[in-house]
Amino acid sequence: MPSTAEPFAWIWADASYLREQAQRCIGLARDCPHPPTAHGLEAIGTELMQKAAELDKLGDVGVAPTQTEQR
Repeated sequence: MPSTAEPFAWIWADASYLREQAQRCIGLARDCPHPPTAHGLEAIGTELMQKAAELDKLGDVGVAPTQTEQR
């Protein structure tokens, strides 16, 4: 039976949620004995922190991100 659901879902996360996830990634990176994985987790944490800062900035200005900025 074919599905009528869209092939993607929009997920909205606020800046505080992204910061929590970033802190988790960084904490896991500290405890990880496998250097490539630890570096990857740290990179993800850094990216999430940057996204949180972008959301804060957008919230200050009151402008919603365009569809291409959400990707």
